[in-house]
Amino acid sequence: MRHTVVYDFDGTLSYGDSLEELFNAEMRGVKTVYKVYYYFLKVLSKMKLSTVKQEKERMIKLLFHSDEKTFREACEKQAAGYRFSPIMENLKKDVTDGHRVIVLSASSEYFLHTVFSGMDVEILGTTFNCKEGKILGIDRHPFYHEKVDTLVEHGIAEVDEAYFDSKWDECLKPLCKHWNKVKNGVIVESGETYR
Repeated sequence: MRHTVVYDFDGTLSYGDSLEELFNAEMRGVKTVYKVYYYFLKVLSKMKLSTVKQEKERMIKLLFHSDEKTFREACEKQAAGYRFSPIMENLKKDVTDGHRVIVLSASSEYFLHTVFSGMDVEILGTTFNCKEGKILGIDRHPFYHEKVDTLVEHGIAEVDEAYFDSKWDECLKPLCKHWNKVKNGVIVESGETYR
């Protein structure tokens, strides 16, 4: 029987946050001064005075001058040598077993498409509104409740199994027959939603 299996990326299939790592890698040399601004934006989003989406849009504008090609190439380069958690083996097995595997993440689709190139995996990541080579803003940003919205928009109202790491992903639980919470590459909690 073919199952629908959903995986978060940051903190689940990987140990870190792909966009935060990309931004930090860009903030070298003279750009090191941007770190203060970046962490200020993070504090604002934690205090709910801003959003994670706005934080990312501002850093893309600041670090990449909203240039779509430069940002895409940086994401692709970052993905080439990325380190994964042991949960990636679960994903590979699900692909081999013929299940419908979806990576649902606020990571950039540029990054995710590079990571999963050649694999039978559906990518539902952050997409961008671009015009004439410029990133005007973020279109889809599957973070927190937007993860549920993204699945529903793609006709997915029920998930057989899900893997995630964060309290922001727990909104997926009602859609899942079975869910797994991951920490440092290990499943630390599992549960079932009874219907």
